Amino acid sequence: MSILVILITGLIVRLISLNQSIWLDEATTALVSRMPLGDIFTKFMPGDFHPPLYYLVMKSWVSLFGSSEISLRIPSVIFGVGVVYFVFMISKKLFDKRSALISALLASTSGLLIYYSQEARMYMLAALLVAALFYLFIEKKWVLFATVLAFVGMTDYVALLVVPVFLVFSGKDFKKVVKSLIPLILI
Repeated sequence: MSILVILITGLIVRLISLNQSIWLDEATTALVSRMPLGDIFTKFMPGDFHPPLYYLVMKSWVSLFGSSEISLRIPSVIFGVGVVYFVFMISKKLFDKRSALISALLASTSGLLIYYSQEARMYMLAALLVAALFYLFIEKKWVLFATVLAFVGMTDYVALLVVPVFLVFSGKDFKKVVKSLIPLILI
């Protein structure tokens, strides 16, 4: 089995039942994605407790592809397949290709990852960014790590709970990880 087959499998299972009814939080996503840009920051954001990046991504997406149930959920499907890919890359780097394929297969068929890949909410974007963070941490690509970490902070505050993990496991790279926090703090 190849990673391409696993990614296609992950995509297919995420597309099943994608046209189910929108629920309240997804309706919020739909409404915000159709607001004028200024209104997102002045009227919506003061009353919401999520950072703006996901809504800005969705605003761009909806302007290109519309706001049907399926269209609203496709970005999460894409982010979910991206998570599977990063699980593969992380496992391959830490272990071997066989372990990476097994890890990717488990991620592609994980009920929880599939569920959140079918919601028009920011959770899979946050998961993708955190998975990318782990990969960049392992690869010691500190500029990209700092950039993606800032994006995490602009996507979902709860996902920032991963920061202590990087500090604890940074070892001799502790100062680099701390410096990587600067863009996040500034944003």
